[in-house]
Amino acid sequence: MKNLNKINYTEIKNHLEKNNLSVYSDLSDKDYFNSLLSITSAKKNDLTFFVESNNKELLKNSLAKACLITKNNVNFLSKNTSAIIVEDPYNAFALISNLFINNEVSNGKISNLAFIDKRSRLSNNVQ
Repeated sequence: MKNLNKINYTEIKNHLEKNNLSVYSDLSDKDYFNSLLSITSAKKNDLTFFVESNNKELLKNSLAKACLITKNNVNFLSKNTSAIIVEDPYNAFALISNLFINNEVSNGKISNLAFIDKRSRLSNNVQ
């Protein structure tokens, strides 16, 4: 999930704690992330997650800045990837994904190039 704004570690930590998830990391509160991506797609300033899997090799090759991970799997992480230790990485991923969503609001205008069937019924917030 790509975001137009950078999300810093403080925002992530606060969001998880607000949702009753304990979190630990050596990251600075000012460390930031550009995106939340899969472990195979994440790059230098991206955040990823790792859910129990037989493929721990993915962790060793990760280019991500940080990874949501359980304490049991931290030793498999790449030296370049910081751990964000949580009890349930998938749940943490789901919660954090809300921070990376761009909430676009309709301007209420419909393009002149749009084809709209005569039988269509348009409601509010159409764009």
